[in-house]
Amino acid sequence: MIIKKLFHQAIIVLFVLLILLTVMGCAEDTKDRDYGVFLSVTDDLDSLAEYKTVVIDAQYFSKEDIDGFFVDNCDLYYFYPSEEIMNALTNIMQAMINTGKEVIINGGDSYLDAYCNSGGHWDDVITGINQESVFSKILWDEDKFGTAEAKDKEYFQDYIERYAAKGADIYLLEYTTDKNLIKEIKEYCEEKAFNYYISDSLELD
Repeated sequence: MIIKKLFHQAIIVLFVLLILLTVMGCAEDTKDRDYGVFLSVTDDLDSLAEYKTVVIDAQYFSKEDIDGFFVDNCDLYYFYPSEEIMNALTNIMQAMINTGKEVIINGGDSYLDAYCNSGGHWDDVITGINQESVFSKILWDEDKFGTAEAKDKEYFQDYIERYAAKGADIYLLEYTTDKNLIKEIKEYCEEKAFNYYISDSLELD
């Protein structure tokens, strides 16, 4: 697990250089409370006591409340696949790993695969992966949710399962209100022993 806690510890949301936060869902439709994303929480962590692991905006909390890093937009490497970007991201990720805290990369498949294919080892830079929209899809132009295309679903399942087999912790963040899709997500994650959080909104509730 990212953080083994009863309720006071959480994952820091880290803003690094051009890395901007894009996680947008908080409400969930599941009885399971292992994982949650609560960026709108500004003070009382006790309200999240039923969750084992939460992602919060760290600017509202002290370092005593925080024991991990949630790093977004390492997909920068996908858009700019240069050695300079690779080295910069790697330096940042390794610096966080060296703190001894958990480091969860949100997406970042292009970077992580390229790093490992160049001779690096995954746990030099991360302890786990959060992947958004493996099963679901956000239809931005229509302001609603949909179902991921088969090729995208297959690609991301391969990605997370490969690193899970190596020992990485896996977290899914999905956006849907479709009961059948929710059931499919739950069954998949429970079979694979992955953590998951299902949002029914794009708002930070």
